[in-house]
Amino acid sequence: MRVPVKSFRWFGVAAALLVLAGCLNSANKYTGSGPITLSFRVKTAFNEYMKLQAPGAFAVTLDGTGFGGRYCANINCTSENSVRAAVESCEQRNRRPCKLYADGRNVVWQVNAPNIVLPSATNKQLSGPNKILLPPRTIADISSLVASYGDINRSVVSEANDVLGRAKPKFIISASEAKFHRDRAIAFKDLGRYNDSILEVQTAIKLLKNAKFGVPVGAEMRAFSQLGMLQMFAGRLSDSLKSLKISQAALPEEWGTKAHLHIVNNGQIAMLKALLGQIGEAEKYLLAAEHDRQYWDEHQGQGHKWTVKRAGVIISAKGLIELANGRFEEAEIMFSTAVKLVSNNSHWKDRIEVPLHRMLLAEAQFLAGNLIKAEVSTRQSLFELVGVRGRSSPQVGWALSLLAAIMTEQNRPKEAEKVAGLAINLFDQLGIPTNSILFTVARLRLANSLMLLNKPNQAYDLYSAMQSKADGNIGFADNILDREINFAVSAYLSGVSDKALTLLEQRQNTITKVFGKSSYEYSEFLAMRAILRHEAGQMDRAQRDFDTALPILLNFSSYRSNNSASKAHRRSLILNRYLELTKAVGERNSRQIFFATQVGANSSVQRYLSKGTARLTISDPQLAEYASNLRDIEQNVAALEFQLKNVFKDSSLKNAKVLTNRFGGKIRRLRSLENVILAKLQTQFPHYAGLVNPKPISVKRVQALLRNGEAMISTYVAKNQTYIWAIPKLGRAVFHTAPVGKRQLDSIVDLLRTSLDPQAQNISDIPEFNIAASHQLFKLLLEPVQAGWKNAKSLLIVPHGALGRLPFSVLVTAPAKMRANDGVLFSNYRHVPWLARSHAVTLLPSVTSLVSLRSSSGPKVVRKPFIGFGDPIFSIEQADSRIRVTNVAKVGQNETSGRLNVRGIPIEIGNAPRTRQLDSARLSILPRLIDTAEEIRSISRTLNADIINDVFIGARATEHAVKTATLSDYKVIVFATHGLVPGDLDGLDEPALAFSSPLLGNTEGDGVLTTSEILNLRLNADWVVLSACNTGAANGLGAEAFSGLGRAFFYAGTKAVLLSNWPVETTSSKLLITSIFRRQAKISNLSRSRALHLAKLSLIDEEIFVDKLSGKILYSYAHPIFWAPFVVVGEGG
Repeated sequence: MRVPVKSFRWFGVAAALLVLAGCLNSANKYTGSGPITLSFRVKTAFNEYMKLQAPGAFAVTLDGTGFGGRYCANINCTSENSVRAAVESCEQRNRRPCKLYADGRNVVWQVNAPNIVLPSATNKQLSGPNKILLPPRTIADISSLVASYGDINRSVVSEANDVLGRAKPKFIISASEAKFHRDRAIAFKDLGRYNDSILEVQTAIKLLKNAKFGVPVGAEMRAFSQLGMLQMFAGRLSDSLKSLKISQAALPEEWGTKAHLHIVNNGQIAMLKALLGQIGEAEKYLLAAEHDRQYWDEHQGQGHKWTVKRAGVIISAKGLIELANGRFEEAEIMFSTAVKLVSNNSHWKDRIEVPLHRMLLAEAQFLAGNLIKAEVSTRQSLFELVGVRGRSSPQVGWALSLLAAIMTEQNRPKEAEKVAGLAINLFDQLGIPTNSILFTVARLRLANSLMLLNKPNQAYDLYSAMQSKADGNIGFADNILDREINFAVSAYLSGVSDKALTLLEQRQNTITKVFGKSSYEYSEFLAMRAILRHEAGQMDRAQRDFDTALPILLNFSSYRSNNSASKAHRRSLILNRYLELTKAVGERNSRQIFFATQVGANSSVQRYLSKGTARLTISDPQLAEYASNLRDIEQNVAALEFQLKNVFKDSSLKNAKVLTNRFGGKIRRLRSLENVILAKLQTQFPHYAGLVNPKPISVKRVQALLRNGEAMISTYVAKNQTYIWAIPKLGRAVFHTAPVGKRQLDSIVDLLRTSLDPQAQNISDIPEFNIAASHQLFKLLLEPVQAGWKNAKSLLIVPHGALGRLPFSVLVTAPAKMRANDGVLFSNYRHVPWLARSHAVTLLPSVTSLVSLRSSSGPKVVRKPFIGFGDPIFSIEQADSRIRVTNVAKVGQNETSGRLNVRGIPIEIGNAPRTRQLDSARLSILPRLIDTAEEIRSISRTLNADIINDVFIGARATEHAVKTATLSDYKVIVFATHGLVPGDLDGLDEPALAFSSPLLGNTEGDGVLTTSEILNLRLNADWVVLSACNTGAANGLGAEAFSGLGRAFFYAGTKAVLLSNWPVETTSSKLLITSIFRRQAKISNLSRSRALHLAKLSLIDEEIFVDKLSGKILYSYAHPIFWAPFVVVGEGG
């Protein structure tokens, strides 16, 4: 990966040219497709750079056409700050990702194919004293790696095929023939053909037993040990255990119990016992291995290769025992220790043992739900495996298969589909049988990703192929499918309902034994059966199943760790289908329908809070104990399900039913205990319970919480229709099913947002707002239920799906045609009958959020008026005063420009694509929001705040400043910075806010305030303002993400969040926000929603933009792009 040289100044260029010439074969072996060809301009720049007296760090773009650098003066250029500064400089200059090329001390770095991970600080995200690698946000590096190694490093495969091609000698003694078959077994193993390998070893064992002479000492012991390992790889755990025990019994007397193989066998047996849930037995074998290992530690020393080998096996066995006990953190420590131990040893560091140990670490992290860590470990293992074995090895396929499973759980099914496909193609090229465990598991993971992508026909074909006897599957495939409910779901969605019902009922016995009839899993089964029975015309039986299943499904705790992506997808399917099947709303089912729409709408938002609740710091001892007990239960259930999966995979187990009943009983008891704790939370700590396990509430409960003059409008967007409830404070709630589904609604909202989020640079770029489409949407959604809301003054709206991206205030309530302007641009919009004219609007992230918002109040203390954070600086390059950083020109620069000063576009780099189109994106790639500095100052002046101590702008706007400020002392908190959604930056898996780079002042943190961290803040605020968010971000996921962000702020202690829906124009934004706070300062009892309502009307009817130079009125602010972006989320009162 790097080439040390005596003097960078003297030999740097020569070394760099060697890199350019592709001479570093040893480096290429590990880093991919070789050097990028640099353009002549970049080569010249690099050569000049190397001639400088001062040391420096140099970085290049991935296509070799751009560069950037950083001088280090007397600073060590290999320090993290210098390395990151060089890359950031390059990225700011070229507006695309860069890689470090050379530093100014004694190292030259290989420049690799796009996004191949280098062991440099440029790929790290700071996190206080601990630094973790973050994965790229796409799989471009994986695709590049697999493609680039298509015909490289195939020596292992070639050697294996050579061995298999050798003919057995005609005249050979039994002992030698046994070795011949054991060599063939190794060759089959290297090709991933474990079943063939097992047969070869079994043949060798028979020959050894029949041999009269020439058998080496310990040959039988080694053969059985080899057989046991192969059976373990093939998923035949019970057979593996037997073989290893026979191997132990075959220990030669002259070797003694301290023999290396005897110790390793004991460690392997401990692993198997742990995998099968036999914890006591596992610990016994582990203790024996530990005892005998100490002898060799004393005689061979800690660093000896076999000492390290034994220690690695024993430590990994400890890790599996910790996993089986549900102690995930301890397990991760053990596996990490094993990786470090082996990778630091000179004999093993470049061998396959390192990535194999790291894969165990990845599996443990995946099981614990640490998906980012699991992805990082798997990617590292993948690159190490390719470096050691080349692309064409079954271990690479195993790593790809695991990565696919991780990405499925990260809700990245498109990438999961591609990665699982790479694994299957590799297995196919290697000739690995389709009935092997490697092939079957990879197929299963591909099928699961296809289900999330709504490709049930393809998934059904895969499940069927796994089950087909013609495909030669052995028992474990049937065992795996025996609990795979997606098989039945895929059959139903593929139009094979009879087959689906058969498949589903075949799984009833397993589900009942493992989870019990009061479990979520059994209720899911019943609900699917109800759908299928309804299809078959069995209406009464279908209704009975629904009646039994729905109460449990609708009260399912999203806190649970086993709330997988597949389970969430099936729950959405079940709820949508239930709503479709319920044709009319009667007294019997109206309550269930309202509950179902709440659960369906809440599920997507809740996933953004699940990670945060797990990391929440709790000060109350009793609540902390409950939360800890819930986590323990979840980890123990996950560990038991892990052991159950091993049982289902193992076709050699004779007592599988006994083990299934035993593990199932433990799971049922733990779930019962969990329900007791959740019930206690509901009564003793309702605020926390509402966060981790929100319960749907009834229409009557909503009406009790509403104030006079308020009405709630709750929406739920399904595949083919939209459900709307209008609930007044008094009177009867009104329900309507609109004949417009998700796809149509997405199109309508996208159409309306084109004139609200046009990324305009000039006034003339702003499109005309589609009045007709807005009114049509009003007629579809709100007009049919207006009896439930029209008499109210204030509307509390729960938007769902695409409706979260469009402020309801812009709906047009009556037919209207645009008039001509009265001499001022956009003044004709003053005559449009907006909903904003008649009603104040507040958004709620969920129906249930009203409970906590109306039932809690902060302490009555004297508070300061305001604290604000804005215009963060995201890189050292941006902080350089010599560089003029700006997004677009300011409004009114000259009379004729008419240029808009638009800010807040998430991750907009001039005219460059958003990060969604980049393979890798770091904090430094975000553009500054310079205009927010004046916004913060303006609000602080309006509220008479302390501008010296309570305004944090530029380099002072840090994550550390937020976390260390006493935020509970402030009424209004403003964050004028980018709102981020999962996937915007490398490794970002939850909504977040972006702050100044910690490199600017060596502060703690990573520059990103995540939902998890927001939950741990302590606020007592009337308002939190997020003025640079975009609910249209990330293909529409922004609305859900920022709704989750809002709920995190509510839990932290604010009543309301003022949120922007699209990038706002600076001047109108400042007018609107300052107007809100000025009005509230004058009228103490003015509600938040009313203050925003009046500020919007003022902007529409009164405010105009006047050019400062000419005094000419340029335009009115009546276009909704100016007045409509901000919405109140939360308590509007």
